[in-house]
This record gives sequence, structure tokens and C-alpha cells, in this order.
Amino acid sequence: MMKKKNMLKRAALFTCTAALAASLTACGGAKKDSAAGAAAENTVKFAIPAWWSDWGNQLVADYKEANPDANVELIEIASGEDMYTKITMMLQSSQTAPDIFSEDGFMLKSDAAAGYLEPLDDRLKDWEDWSQFEEAIIDGAKGSDGKQYAVPFSTDTQGIWYDKELFKQAGLPVPFEPKTWDEILEAGEKIKALGDDITPIFMYASKTTPEETSMRTFQTLYSGTGAELYDEKEGKWVVDKAALTTTLGFVNDVFHGRGVGPSLSLVTTNNVEAIFQSEMFKNHKLGMLFSGHWILNKWGEGKDYQWPEALDQLGFAKLPTVNGSGDGYTTMCGGWTWAIPKKANNKEGAMKFLKFIASKEQQAKFSLTNGDLAVRKDVLESEEYKNQKMALPKETTDMLQYGHFRPTVEGYSSVTPLYTEMIENVAMTGMSVDDAINSFETQLKATVGEDKVLVK
Repeated sequence: MMKKKNMLKRAALFTCTAALAASLTACGGAKKDSAAGAAAENTVKFAIPAWWSDWGNQLVADYKEANPDANVELIEIASGEDMYTKITMMLQSSQTAPDIFSEDGFMLKSDAAAGYLEPLDDRLKDWEDWSQFEEAIIDGAKGSDGKQYAVPFSTDTQGIWYDKELFKQAGLPVPFEPKTWDEILEAGEKIKALGDDITPIFMYASKTTPEETSMRTFQTLYSGTGAELYDEKEGKWVVDKAALTTTLGFVNDVFHGRGVGPSLSLVTTNNVEAIFQSEMFKNHKLGMLFSGHWILNKWGEGKDYQWPEALDQLGFAKLPTVNGSGDGYTTMCGGWTWAIPKKANNKEGAMKFLKFIASKEQQAKFSLTNGDLAVRKDVLESEEYKNQKMALPKETTDMLQYGHFRPTVEGYSSVTPLYTEMIENVAMTGMSVDDAINSFETQLKATVGEDKVLVK
């Protein structure tokens, strides 16, 4: 059974229009000031990651069509290394807090514990659509106190994208169905033999992509060892040296031992996913990519890198556990939610807007547009969802049974950079596996407190 928690990616840099509003107020008369103030008071400030801007603009247009008197201000959030600090600062003040925003599931419990989020239980109890959300999905959007702080709207899975043509040229089986990590390394070596201009395996391994490296590389691999990152019973972060050695040993094999990994310049490239989507896969320059099912969303009709043949050329393999033990496979799942900040200025308007976003029609639009897995039962069961052209709804939904999730306890945002640093130390600097683990243990104890660390 999959573990019943829900998590995922995060962004930051809040752009507001306070200065513009102030200048308009200063220039007008009393009547104009009053009108402007009333309009601002009734505006719903809606914050989402910038990569969803096209969908967000359409959503706002749909909402205004259904609610002609509504006023929604779309705020795009840009990503960066200090995104957690910036989003936290945004939520702390009524001057900068949006009325509703996309809260990455793995941050929800810590933000709720810090008092940044509005409990939604009373606002949701009479909403008839609430029954369309699975109990486990709903639980993933609760705080440690058991209160509902958000409404979930997507989840995802991780696996291995691979180029079928390169695999055939290398004499490898298609479909690719590895049963152990060694089989992945062996496939990488055969692809490497095809030419120096081909990257056999790409995995995130740099602070340039901090959470991708932490989740898609470290945590995805680590989940395949059967070990836990956080001991819920003890209330402690775990340093499992055997599991860490296995995980980092594989990374070392990719980048150094077998030499089937990417160049360091590619690893440190900003927005490297766009390079996979726009160039490398299309030109048969990438053998395997450790990533999520969502990369398909840029290849659909009318999208940035339209590529109708994508699913003819690419396959999506499940990631096995280390030696095929346990459930045989593993994946990391994430999840986005809609939350209302405690310091939001228009909570009533935000709740009305939230219910519109989380409706069957709008969730279907989001999933079909962005490629994320839906969380409403009626959407999952719809023929339109099942018959998507540029998606793998059956395969990726089936992978959820092997799902693991990022720790949702307070302090994750301080610990996750340490996972990234471990990977970077091994992949980028050539630090030994043992030294990387010892450095991680030292930093973890300094970050969360020695009494909050369990060493195995």
C-alpha cells in the first residue's frame, strides 16, 4: 500500500502592486480613493509558480466569466535558491500575503505549525465536492494538529525516462524494465559506448537545482533502500549509514565509477529540464533521465516544445528497489495544495475562488494542461482524463502504490539542503561516500539539534 501522506516543488519571489496602489490613492480625490480602496479590498490575490502562468491566466478568465463582478490579481512566483525564506517572509505580513496561493505539500505542516495558514475545516464541511477527494489525499493537507489547512489539487510520480531508439541501438530491451540498480548502470554503460556526444544517464546533483537534487535524486534512490528519513515514533531525523552508503554509492558509480553520468556543466545549468525537452531527447542525445511524469506537459499540442512523437520515442520505466527486494519498485510522490494565509486580506473571496479552482471542471483542465495526476475521483474516472494523448495516466497512477513522500514535519526546509549537499559533494567534488555521510551527520546535528538525530 502506498504511504498516506502527500507532498511536492516550491517557488518564491513575491511580486505585489502595493506601490502602484499607493500612487493611485495619492493622486485621486476622496471619491476616487474610496472606489479604489473598495476595489482593492474585494480583489482576490492569487499566487502561483510562474511556470503555470498560461494556465493561471486562463483560470482567472474562466472565473471572471462565471463571476463578472470578480476581481482577481494573478501573482507569479519565481523560483530560486532562497525560495523558502522568501515565501516565509511573504506569509508573515498582511502587506505581502496573497489571499490564496499554491502551497507545496511538503511545506504545509511546518507553515501551519508556524501559524502562517488559515484552518479551513469550517469552510469545507458543507462543500458537497469535498466527498470527491480520497481520505488519504485529504489527510496529506492537514497540519500536525489534525486541522485541514489546504485543499489538494495534484500529485505525481518519479521514474526513468529512456530513449527507445538508443536502447535498441545499444542492444537493450524495450520496454526497459530494470529489476535492480545494477541493471540501470549496465544499461548506461552500453549507451555510453554509442558515442561521446550522448549522455547515458542524467540525474540532478547540484545546488543549482536544490529540491530536484534532494527529491528526485537523493530521496527517490534512498526510498529504494527501504530506510526512513524521519522516525515518526522517536520524533527524530535519521542517519542510516548503511542506506546512505548504498544511495551515495550508486551516485558515485554514475558520476565516477562507471562514468555514465552527465557533464558537470550540464548538471549546473539553470532550467536544465528545458534542455531535455527542447533538444536532448528529440536529438537522441540522452539515454535516461531520472524525473517525473510531468515532463510530457511541454510536448503537447501548442506547447513550448511541441513534439507529437514524444511517446513513440520515449518510454517511462519504474525505478526498482536496490536489489528488487520489498515491493520491487519505488517512487517519490509530491503534491500541490491550495492554502489561504492567516494574514490574507480577503479570505471570503479566496474561499470562493478556491472552490472554483478545485471543481471537477477546473481540476480536469489543470491536469490535462500541466500533466499532473488528478486527485478528484470524478476526474480520475472520466474518459477525457483516461484518454489523454500526451500523458501516461494509467502507468503513472499505477505507480502510486509504490509511493513514498517527503517528511512533512517542521524543519524539513532546513534539512533538505543537506541532502542536496551530500549528493553534490559526491557527484561534483569527488568527496568520498564516507566523508559525505560524516559531513551530513555533523551538519544535521548542528541544524536540528543532536537530540533530534537518530544514528543507525
